[in-house]
Amino acid sequence: MSYSAALGPLTETERCSRCEVLPVPAHEAGTLYLSLPVAFTVRKMQSFLAATGWSYRLEGGFFALEVPAGGLPSYCVQLDEGFTAIERAATRALFVAGNRAPGLADLLEADSLARVSARSRAGQLVETLGVHLTAEYQPIVDAQSLEIFGYEALLRTTPGAPLEGVEGIFRIARAADLLPQTDLAARKTAIACAGGIGPTARLFINFVPSSIYDPKSCLRSTTIALDEAGIAHERVIFEVVESEEVADPAYLIDILRAYRNAGFKVALDDLGAGFSSLNLLHVLRPDFVKLDMALVRDIDRDPFKAMLGAKLIEAAHALGMTVVAEGIESAEEFGWLRENGAHLLQGFYLAPPAAVPAPRIERANLV
Repeated sequence: MSYSAALGPLTETERCSRCEVLPVPAHEAGTLYLSLPVAFTVRKMQSFLAATGWSYRLEGGFFALEVPAGGLPSYCVQLDEGFTAIERAATRALFVAGNRAPGLADLLEADSLARVSARSRAGQLVETLGVHLTAEYQPIVDAQSLEIFGYEALLRTTPGAPLEGVEGIFRIARAADLLPQTDLAARKTAIACAGGIGPTARLFINFVPSSIYDPKSCLRSTTIALDEAGIAHERVIFEVVESEEVADPAYLIDILRAYRNAGFKVALDDLGAGFSSLNLLHVLRPDFVKLDMALVRDIDRDPFKAMLGAKLIEAAHALGMTVVAEGIESAEEFGWLRENGAHLLQGFYLAPPAAVPAPRIERANLV
């Protein structure tokens, strides 16, 4: 019996709305309520509203701005331009569609003006996550046999997507407080498009730790997607990316424990990129470590990189961790990493990412 089947179907109370539910962009007319932090900002808002000519009223210390249909994004753009980042972060904001008074449920949705503003312009992100995501897969190769060990899933957008480029998608997701939904959509896309990697290859799936609200409810939908796709758990390695964002290593350990209890392996990305990844190495004890591509670049002719890379590989060997060197772009980097103990190799020199990747590497082009 699979892990997700053993737990039974998700109940509504177990579903994480932060991960599972995308917000509906506000197109209706409504009221934008603003609570300003200090008297100076109140006076500044009064001057701002006088200059814009917007219709508003004061209700119990709140500014209630009357927003026309479809006008919330443009209102937020002007508010962003009129107030500093500190002021926008400190100002509480709530948009209520229609002409009704806010209820208790609405008040629980109040957030900073900065977040509300970002969400108001997140319609393109929501549309992209809904229908415009796909994935490509880059081979990860055994350093000695040159057989394909597995593939890393890399998020892509389809032609005509409102947002193009993964960096832009995740930048907007952070600003709009939609990182959990975005990261889940990326994981599900990696799984849904993985049919071309074959029935035995390992699948490396990235995830951002700060996107996980609760390990049980946030990660369970991912295991269900894998079970429905028929991908055995022992074939899957979940890769911790953006480890510099990890503020609570103990919580990350709980997340990785949930993955391991479900039969998955875990990898730590970007080893050697900074102190945070090195510090997490002994805390997380990952099954795989991926050398940062900036460290890999020119490692064959940069003595400092060569010394650091050799020590990291030596440490990983001593700790029983599998070393993946990513971002290999030259025969010289490839040769140095093979000779100095990297277990697995990845990069454009071996093969580029592809929607349907090649089932084998042409060895004659490498050695």
